[in-house]
Amino acid sequence: MLTAIRTATLVLWKSKSLNTATQSLAPFRCTRYVLPASSPTNPYAFRFVSNPPEPPTKALLPCKASSSHRQNRKFTPTDDKLISQITKLTGAERVAERNRVATHLERSISSVLGRLKYLGILSNPSHRVGKYHEAEDNYIRGVAKDCLAAEQKISWTVIGEVLGRRGASVQARWDNVLANQIVKGDWTREEDAIIRESCLQASADGRDFDWTGLTVRLRRGRSRIITRWHNVLNPTITRKGKWAEWEDRILSAEVSAAAFEERRINYNEVGNAVCRTATACKIRWEHGLDPELKHGRYTVVEDEIIMRGQKNLLTWKELGKILNRSSNAVRERYLKLIRKAEQVKQKK
Repeated sequence: MLTAIRTATLVLWKSKSLNTATQSLAPFRCTRYVLPASSPTNPYAFRFVSNPPEPPTKALLPCKASSSHRQNRKFTPTDDKLISQITKLTGAERVAERNRVATHLERSISSVLGRLKYLGILSNPSHRVGKYHEAEDNYIRGVAKDCLAAEQKISWTVIGEVLGRRGASVQARWDNVLANQIVKGDWTREEDAIIRESCLQASADGRDFDWTGLTVRLRRGRSRIITRWHNVLNPTITRKGKWAEWEDRILSAEVSAAAFEERRINYNEVGNAVCRTATACKIRWEHGLDPELKHGRYTVVEDEIIMRGQKNLLTWKELGKILNRSSNAVRERYLKLIRKAEQVKQKK
């Protein structure tokens, strides 16, 4: 069994309920475990955040949107000016200011963050949005291929400045459309060998994986190549079956850190640390560890919601959100109800 070592203690917090502003978050400590960077069995370092900022105080924590919150009203110029001040801060100060603004405006955090993202786009009027023209595609394609041929890193920011677009938008255009003109179907042994060789060599050299170069070489989508590596070809994926307690702690620590830092959960890094696939880590959280999920017996009301939801063509995921249960659990409950109904009919 792989040996995990303690490398950092994150100050995290967990909320019992956010229905009112007086209900607070209780701080607790959660330890993140990782494999040693020098381990011969796992050359992929599990990055973590050391010395994280302190969480916001109780007084600054906003409640969830209620019927009294102005979620459906337009943002005023005064609101926008207040929200724009958040961008001037970093770390714990930024989080505290974000929560203070959300409470002051009587809006949810997600609403404030969405407006902040929108204002970020408006603050750069030179950035074009919308459909890409053929000339833009040709320019992106030409510069990207020249950089790859010269083994140079592609500067999406510079290309974006030339085209008057955001660098992230240009990179997404390349990864999802231009470099993805595209081979579909099953993966071949030759393709697997190319991906494996490239990733192992990059890991041995301490470099980032060259996903962009692989998209050009294989004419496959970036996301498909990444998934192929992490879920199938990565030689460190050795663990299957029941999850151990230390694995659950690593996964929970990453999810809590992602929530604190306002970023996406990096299931790939968790997978490298516990030697499981990123998909397995995501399923474990969304269908097992998520503290917001309900477990246990179903009520008559829940059964009625499931049956009516199926008649109205709701997906399992949508029903799961309504009931605060996992989509798999809702599906299994529906099949069980159907079997019971058939048994009753047969007895009659």
